Formats: sequence, structure tokens, C-alpha cells
Amino acid sequence: MPPTPPLPPDVETRQAAWLHDLRNAANSVGIALEAVGLLLQHDDPAGAARNLARAQQDCERILQLVRAPARGDGLD
Repeated sequence: MPPTPPLPPDVETRQAAWLHDLRNAANSVGIALEAVGLLLQHDDPAGAARNLARAQQDCERILQLVRAPARGDGLD
């Protein structure tokens, strides 16, 4: 397989933004799920449900991100 050509600056910027968004969404899922556990320990099912919904939204965002091309140049 031939080496991948270097990325043009605009593609590299888009790829970095994509990775940043992916990491943010993944971190948000982790935080929301940790909060669910804490809220359930403190008998706050409504708060736990809100955080579970937030985690679900962030999981949907992750799915959108991984379905989208990272490079945007047809090589990924």
C-alpha cells in the first residue's frame, strides 16, 4: 500500500477539529454516566435521568462523528 500523501492545511485543521469534537463528546458521556451513579446514590432519580439523557445525546453525537469522514478528501 503506498504511503498516504500529506494532508493539506485545511484538511488537517478539519481533522483536528473532528478529533477534538469526538474527544469532547466521549468525555461528556463519561462525566454524565459518573453523575448518574452519584445521583442514584443520593436518591435523585430525576437528576440521574437527566444525566442519562445527556449521555445518550452525546453517544448520538459520537455516532454522527464516526460516520462522517475525518479527512474529508475521500481517502478515509
